[in-house]
Amino acid sequence: MNIIARPDSWIVSLKGTNYRSQVFVTKLYVEYYPFPYPCTDLDLFSQAERQASITASERTLDATHALPSELLTLTGDIEEKKMRLNKIKADIKAANYDERLAEKMTKGKTMEDRKDMLTAEFRTLNTQADTRAKLDLKRAEVKSKTGEIKNT
Repeated sequence: MNIIARPDSWIVSLKGTNYRSQVFVTKLYVEYYPFPYPCTDLDLFSQAERQASITASERTLDATHALPSELLTLTGDIEEKKMRLNKIKADIKAANYDERLAEKMTKGKTMEDRKDMLTAEFRTLNTQADTRAKLDLKRAEVKSKTGEIKNT
């Protein structure tokens, strides 16, 4: 609240002050300022009181006008986020990630079992091939010794 005294008039700035301050300044103004027109202190006091009441009501009204638009904005944001969340949930459900993962795990286990079976079969076949090779060597050796015996 600023009151600047000048010889010709008072300049009163009441913006941002409370109701009591406005009434107090109005009383001071009425008490010390000579008015060029006839009016009573009560008239000026009631005018100042009315003006202060109007100012307070205007502030309240301005504040209440902003609330519905803010509420609409926030409600819209909430609805948009709910829709996005539902869409993401639906996408996850539609993608069947759990079922696909279980299927891949089953397929991987099946393939590993098959690999183990093929590895065992490979060892068996290698053992058989080694045995056959040794047998063929022994047969060739026996054949050559038999051929030597016949020649001698």
